[in-house]
Amino acid sequence: MDCHSAGGKGNIISTKTVRIVRSASSKEFNRIIIFVDSDYEDPNSIENRLKDMLKRAGEDIGKVCIIVFKPHIEILLLPQENNPLDYLRTHERYEKSDLPRRISNINLDKVGKLRSFQKIVRVLNDP
Repeated sequence: MDCHSAGGKGNIISTKTVRIVRSASSKEFNRIIIFVDSDYEDPNSIENRLKDMLKRAGEDIGKVCIIVFKPHIEILLLPQENNPLDYLRTHERYEKSDLPRRISNINLDKVGKLRSFQKIVRVLNDP
């Protein structure tokens, strides 16, 4: 497994993302999973733009799976909140760098209903 960050809001459609995917492809991983926040954009639009960018760069997108969190990946921490990132920042002094430490405390019963989480499970279980 290899993990990278493409940066903050709006930075996923970039040459850095292409370089990360190219690097992962060269390591012959079975699957490349890209997690991205929707930041209130249409998730399908984000996924299509990412795929188009990777295709134009000559990347094989057959192994690429894009999971768009609506609105942010922090929805995994607080699935009942409309804007979990703002809530966490306001009430708990949360920073994005806190996510790896906190992700082990998610409520699987609540998170299991999220479309993005269901897609993660499907991708991980797909041979």
